[in-house]
Amino acid sequence: MDSAAYETFTAELVERVSGEPDVVGLVAVGSMAGRDYTADEWSDHDFFLIMRSGEQERFRRDLWWFLCADGIVLRCRETEHGLKVIFDNGHMVEFAVFDIAEIALAGVNRYRVLLDRGGVEEATARVQASPRSARDDEYLFGIVVAAALVAGGRARRGEVLSAAFLVTWGIRHLTELLARTLPSANASILDDLDSLRRFERAYPELGAELASVARLEPADAALAILDVTARELRDALPELPWPGLDVVRERLRD
Repeated sequence: MDSAAYETFTAELVERVSGEPDVVGLVAVGSMAGRDYTADEWSDHDFFLIMRSGEQERFRRDLWWFLCADGIVLRCRETEHGLKVIFDNGHMVEFAVFDIAEIALAGVNRYRVLLDRGGVEEATARVQASPRSARDDEYLFGIVVAAALVAGGRARRGEVLSAAFLVTWGIRHLTELLARTLPSANASILDDLDSLRRFERAYPELGAELASVARLEPADAALAILDVTARELRDALPELPWPGLDVVRERLRD
């Protein structure tokens, strides 16, 4: 979907839900919010539809309120509140249907209120401002090292699929630790709900290297994750339990 079609879809969605008396608000999130970065041809539409209390489930079960509902080829109830929908042109929409109180259940960083019939801006701003459970450096470091150890062991055992997943799991936690430790002129585009998102744009060389690591055989990738961790963070975070990483690295080298 090109940028013009994307904006047309957004405008038509706003117009459609504005005509529904039970709709209290519409909040664009992610790329749809247009904050720090703009949507491109691969961007989904992500939003919260805010309803009068008691009407949420009706709008989750029946999607008649989409102007192009007849073009839906797949719908998936992802959570109690949210769905994924794919249209016949390959475009995907991810949304959750809340009442005002249920907005507090969401995770929000970038957002833009497109419709507000009372209280939506304030409720969403409170969620954005709420402190998220902070995972400290030692926790992230421990997950990275443990994921590398288990990935390496399972790969050598022949459980390559499981090992490959653990490599990605380790990289995800490593990018979170890197992003909070290393400065970047483009740090504002990072996603604090998913540290892998746009990491390459904030850290081009490091992002390219980690993308290459993810494509290695899992046994080799496990070692590479530890090498990157030690190279980039040992001097910056000397208080972390580096002997543990060294032990795991030698174990995987055996």
